[in-house]
Amino acid sequence: MQKELLIFIVLVAIIAALFNFTATPKEVTSSGQLNNNDKIVYNAGETFKLTLDASQTTDSSLKSKSRLNPYSEDWDDYGTDNCPDMWEDGMGKCFDGYDQSNGTLEPSEKEAMILANASWDTAKKSDPNGDNWRDCNENRSICSGDSAWNDSMGNGSWNDGEGLDQNRQWDEGEKVYDVDNNGTYTESLLAFAWFKVEEVKNPKNGKDLRYIGLDGHTLNSDACSVRDFINNNCTNENLIVECGSSKAWKDSKGMTRIFYAPDCEDFVARNEKNDNKRIPWVLEYEGDDMGSLDINLKVLDYGSYYVNGDNKLMTRDEKFSFNCTRIKEEGPNVGTKVTYKPVANISTK
Repeated sequence: MQKELLIFIVLVAIIAALFNFTATPKEVTSSGQLNNNDKIVYNAGETFKLTLDASQTTDSSLKSKSRLNPYSEDWDDYGTDNCPDMWEDGMGKCFDGYDQSNGTLEPSEKEAMILANASWDTAKKSDPNGDNWRDCNENRSICSGDSAWNDSMGNGSWNDGEGLDQNRQWDEGEKVYDVDNNGTYTESLLAFAWFKVEEVKNPKNGKDLRYIGLDGHTLNSDACSVRDFINNNCTNENLIVECGSSKAWKDSKGMTRIFYAPDCEDFVARNEKNDNKRIPWVLEYEGDDMGSLDINLKVLDYGSYYVNGDNKLMTRDEKFSFNCTRIKEEGPNVGTKVTYKPVANISTK
């Protein structure tokens, strides 16, 4: 009986070992592109990183000139003189008769412009006020257009002292084509909201979904339930709130309410070349999840919300699902060698 019990215990130990050590480190998922619903296998004691890039998102109604903010409001990229090159007077201003609303010059001013053109040298005719953006090297001694210039010298974005006209970023005073009626430039009319979706137990119906913010923001669940948010049935513009902050908003009855947002992590990518500026359409999620990992991206179209005038927040979403397996470290392979030799008794006499 004891022998049978010992065999049973050994079998249980072997089965448990098979469950605990099911793979080797060489079987981890290799770096590269993943497809939706792929498996992610990684070693215990490590984490994995997923980069989800939604930069291919397009919106035909947006005409932003910005590289850093491609979903922003449009503006006249003329610099602080707010004047295109052809109407600059060479003294840092526009001709007095320039009509910014339709880009024309009064007839009485045309003669003055002709005379000014005749007095400018060839180099100045293309930029009379000398305020056009030129990408420069670090000490700004060589800029684009100079004979010694090559593309590796600049960073492709505006820096202090490089000129403001056509620098592809909005500068204070430049005319904005205001969509959301806030009286100033808005960097993004599309909001990229990243969430991790988890299933939690609910004593009433057995299970429920929880949205965990991954971009430093969370859902204002007082303004919209998770279920309505999933089904894109939310209309309140105060849906997304910065984690750890409070947000005052008006409900459907016009009553002012305050939502207190919990803390959450921020995995949004940063632009290291531009003051670590956030790139909201790129998520760099790092985790040690086990089992199902579901990430949801919702793109909220605030531009249409204001332009259409129907107070309907248009939303598009994508879902990414992966199955995560953590490989536990294998135990040692014990190798024991037994040797034998007889030992003679040593006489004490």
